[in-house]
Order: sequence, then structure tokens, then C-alpha cells
Amino acid sequence: MIKAIIFDMDGLLINSEPVWFKAKVNLMKSINLEWTHEDQTSTMGVPTKFWIDYIFNKVNGVLSKEEILHGVTDRMKNLYRNGEIELMPGALDALNIAKQKYKVGLATGSYKELMEIILEVNNWEKYFEVILSSDDLQRGKPFPDIYIEVMKRLNAEPKETVILEDSRDGIRSGVSSGANVIAVPSKEVEVPKEVLNSAAFVIDSLEDFPDILNKLNSK
Repeated sequence: MIKAIIFDMDGLLINSEPVWFKAKVNLMKSINLEWTHEDQTSTMGVPTKFWIDYIFNKVNGVLSKEEILHGVTDRMKNLYRNGEIELMPGALDALNIAKQKYKVGLATGSYKELMEIILEVNNWEKYFEVILSSDDLQRGKPFPDIYIEVMKRLNAEPKETVILEDSRDGIRSGVSSGANVIAVPSKEVEVPKEVLNSAAFVIDSLEDFPDILNKLNSK
């Protein structure tokens, strides 16, 4: 029987890629350089260090790595505060269904400050009993640490837990935690077939989540 449901955030509940793209375009424009769709594709779904290094090499040291990090994330904050948050199909219904009967957690690879803005703007704090971000643990996804910690705080065993994820590293993280992973693969970044095959279920969008939850509970 399922007792807990844990959500990822970026790419699952919200479509954050257009905002990341706009933030990076604005940063590069500030130093008279371009950020192309090819650049964006090359840095989608990667650890923070990777895209910072990518931009650092692209700007030839004009900006420090710290300036790149803050330059992008500060622009993200402003965009989110101005309402540029697109919910993924079925996201709100999935949260409401989860909150009715289950312990609910959030485990995001996003920065805590960005996460807090998204939760505040959407009034989502009410849905989650436990909230963890990449800032709360030493090892991020694909390591399972964040999901193991959320399950521990929710007092739920892996077999009693559903994890919803969209990315390669997120799915790997969830599977390694031992929980039941429902993959909702990103349309922006291709997820390898072998990673999708490791999930308990693969669905096209969160709109299919209620049916899968019923299947898991009928086992």
C-alpha cells in the first residue's frame, strides 16, 4: 500500500527550461555575447557545475564562475517573481490528489532560493510535509541521498513510496532509493531507454498519474 508520494520540481511540476534559457540569454547579452538554442540544448539536464564551466569557457574568463552562477540565478529569481512560471499538464491535480490521502514530499535539484520563490508564487507550501533542495545535501542526484532523506522524514519505507521524476539523473536517483518510480520523461532532453526501463512505470504526463497510483494501490 502506498503511503508517501515525493515530487521532483523542475521539468515535472513546472516547465523551467524556457526561464533558464531567457536568464542565460540576458546574462550573455549583458557582455555582448549570444546564448543560442544549441548552447541551451548542450546544457539541459546537467549538473550546475557543467553549465557554469560551459559558460565560463564560452565567455573566455570575462566573468568568474561565481559571477556566472549569481548572474543566472538572480535573473531566474526576477523572472519567477514576475510570474514566468509555466505549470506542467496535470501538475496541480497531481498535487491535490497526493495531498488528500498521502504524506507528500518535495525533492528538488534546484537551488533553495529558486525553489522557495516557486513555492511562494504558486502557494504550494501547503502541499508538502517535507521539502528538500540540492542545498540540503552534499551529494545530489543521481545519488539517492535526497530521496532516502525525504522518505526518512516522512517515516515511509521505499516500498510504500512513489517518486515522480522526469530527468535521467532524477530517475536514477529514485530507482537507487528503492522506491516505486514513475517516470514522466522530459520532452526537452531525451532520457536513455535503459533509464526509463528501470522505472516502475513510464507515463506521458502527470495527467496519467491517478490511473498509475490506482494500479500501485491495487497490488
